[in-house]
Amino acid sequence: MAVARSAVAWLGLLALASSVCQGAEQRPSLDERRAEGAQGALVDFDIPPQSLVSALRAYSEATGIAVLVDDDQVEGRDSAGLHGRYRVADALNALLGGSGMVARYASHDAFTVAPASSVGRPPGEGRGVADDAGAAVDRTYASRVQHAVEMALCRSEHTRPGTYRLALSLWVDAAGRVERSDLLDTSGSADRDARISAALSQMNVGVPPASVSSPLVLLLLPRAPGDPFDCHSVRSDN
Repeated sequence: MAVARSAVAWLGLLALASSVCQGAEQRPSLDERRAEGAQGALVDFDIPPQSLVSALRAYSEATGIAVLVDDDQVEGRDSAGLHGRYRVADALNALLGGSGMVARYASHDAFTVAPASSVGRPPGEGRGVADDAGAAVDRTYASRVQHAVEMALCRSEHTRPGTYRLALSLWVDAAGRVERSDLLDTSGSADRDARISAALSQMNVGVPPASVSSPLVLLLLPRAPGDPFDCHSVRSDN
């Protein structure tokens, strides 16, 4: 996985794709510019019809692209498969065709897949002052959740961010408590996975805005060698 500027990179709060992710779409990041090259490469696919979750795993193996999805959301959904040579983004869209799921760009080597009904309007479409104000509230809440997760993981050297990659979903109740957390991928250590789950259990991330619904999906990325995550600054900000 490519090195991120932050230890926690938002794949997007799935319910907030129209606010959190749109900023990146309007101002392409370095990762997005790299993605244009990587996603322009043609790849040969031979994925037979099968369950959607299995098809997505086959796609990920063929491309090296991480596809992050909540298994509960794709349960019972099928894919017609894919055969031929495609660009990676086009291939993923074709693989999802008719499934009711859509792909959202996350980084140059990662996509998140969510139900089409949870994806917001394209940037700028039908947006007004009230929409922009709501988006600002959503971004503020996203930052609050990020900070709370960083603090929880910084409490132990075993879970300190910056040396591993991890995708996770958080379910937040009306009072702001994390009532459930699911790891969508492993951090590379079963012991650390268990410690991460314990650290996030019953964590309070603040009362979510009315526009936010669970689950929230986050991706933790490794830092550059020699650039450890500064847990002291996270604690100082509290």
